[in-house]
Amino acid sequence: MYKALLLSLFVTFIFSCAERDRTNIFDPLAGIDTLDMSLYVTRADELVNIEWSPPSKIDYYGFNIYRKTTQDEAYTQIASLEQNQSGFSDTDTGFDVTYLYYLTIQGKDDESPPTRNIVVTPGPLSFWILDRYGLNMYRTTYDLRHTRLTKYAVWIPEDLSVDPIHNRVLVTYPQYRFAEIFDETGGKTEINLSQFDHPFGCIFEPDYQKFWLTDSSGFVYTIDPVAGNIELIDPSLKRPTQVVTSESYIYLIDSGNEQIISYDKIGNRQSTIKNIGTITLKKPLFIEPVISSGDLFIIDQAEDNRILYRFNRSENSLTEIYTDQHLKTVRFDAETNSVWLSIDNELNSVIMQLSADGVRLKMLSGFAGIADFRYNPQTSSLIVVDSGERIVKHIRSDESVIGVFEEAVYPSKVFTE
Repeated sequence: MYKALLLSLFVTFIFSCAERDRTNIFDPLAGIDTLDMSLYVTRADELVNIEWSPPSKIDYYGFNIYRKTTQDEAYTQIASLEQNQSGFSDTDTGFDVTYLYYLTIQGKDDESPPTRNIVVTPGPLSFWILDRYGLNMYRTTYDLRHTRLTKYAVWIPEDLSVDPIHNRVLVTYPQYRFAEIFDETGGKTEINLSQFDHPFGCIFEPDYQKFWLTDSSGFVYTIDPVAGNIELIDPSLKRPTQVVTSESYIYLIDSGNEQIISYDKIGNRQSTIKNIGTITLKKPLFIEPVISSGDLFIIDQAEDNRILYRFNRSENSLTEIYTDQHLKTVRFDAETNSVWLSIDNELNSVIMQLSADGVRLKMLSGFAGIADFRYNPQTSSLIVVDSGERIVKHIRSDESVIGVFEEAVYPSKVFTE
């Protein structure tokens, strides 16, 4: 009986030790290949900021950070941190270079296995993505791999504008008759705007530090991003929709009157773009400013075609640049004085680059349906909302991919920050 009891205790001890060995992250014989501790990126521009949740129920002394680029064969340790830290900022990075990071936990004498690596390509801008039917707004890094903030939309979002001075964001919900201003870091709603009937388009004007908002029931307003004070700029419109800003002027489409209105930065109406020389705009659909000159690119719906015009403000003239019945969006490229166009054809959606006088320079294909796109002037890259594939893709002009965003149910628009 006594011997049997000793044997039972001995077996229990052996199995208990084995079990402890299998869970000891510092034991090389434990068979643990990857440390299950999440890393996440909170910033990826001029620096890469990584954060994590420190482990519990483990005696340890700190953390080790390892890094390599896609061109390196092996990882190099770049930092050793104290145990009370839960984040690391890598300032020794370059734009458009892909880095891989992992972390280990440092014990008294041993080092744990690595975490799963995290891949980051830092760049000069981050982006906001609207999810029309998923009812979300996402703030992402340059490479679209990391979501810095997910903000729940109260209804279908239409337009968004960022105030980088006060770190605030305005978003409109025309079907809900509501707009809101929220903090871009945490997503907290700062100002509820329920005074409008059909808030639609919005932009931030940096000179006077105000949002402009169009109410498609017939009005345009400015809004103080901090105090929330609202000023009526023009009550005489019929159906204002898109609004954009250049260096000296604010332009908006008044769809009800089938014309474009310009204002100075204070809010005084300057001119109407409708009948210019021998050309009469039929139904303006989209406008894109040339920031420095005050010129404007206009997509107009003619009877059976869509026409791209360039409006020269100093000469008060319209010049036809290109026609296509599936023309949807135009973005100006100041570096090359050219334009990028989206041709949204169900059979073959493409993005085309044209010179200022309409000569085709480049064609990017392979899209299932282009809902929106932006041109990134700092890296000459394109951020494309492919609603057919339900993705947002950031690509270089040579068509190599920087990153892909796949979280949205139905991505509809993208904005640079």
